[in-house]
Amino acid sequence: MSIFSKIFSSKVLGEYIYHIENIDNDELKECNVGDYLKIWFPEDKSLINLYRLGTHSGFGRVGNITGKFLKTILSHFNCGDIVEAEIIEISKGKCKIKWKVITAEKIKQETDSNISKIKKELSKPYSPKKSFIYELYIRENFELRS
Repeated sequence: MSIFSKIFSSKVLGEYIYHIENIDNDELKECNVGDYLKIWFPEDKSLINLYRLGTHSGFGRVGNITGKFLKTILSHFNCGDIVEAEIIEISKGKCKIKWKVITAEKIKQETDSNISKIKKELSKPYSPKKSFIYELYIRENFELRS
């Protein structure tokens, strides 16, 4: 489970199921059901590339998304929503992805709610369950110098 799903699990706007296109079978062999994929798209937004976690510099590309579904996902990115891609099925040369979308508005509401809860907890007076004692021992013949 990704960090965003843990924090905002009740705030998922929608989930889409979609198959990856142009699959790199060598990279797909390194993936497991339940893995999350990194999402990257070029400036012209002509496609979305999906990469295995832990890879960088263009390595680890599992496949990409183009066409009609591309516009749906990019519209969420343009609104500031968080989009996650989780592998839910792997079969011979095919990979099914579940896309989770968490809206920026829901993120703000949840964050504000969490901040108010934390402020409330921090404003409570501290009352330890046990008392404590500080003791200070000074050697005999201790001289104070000014």
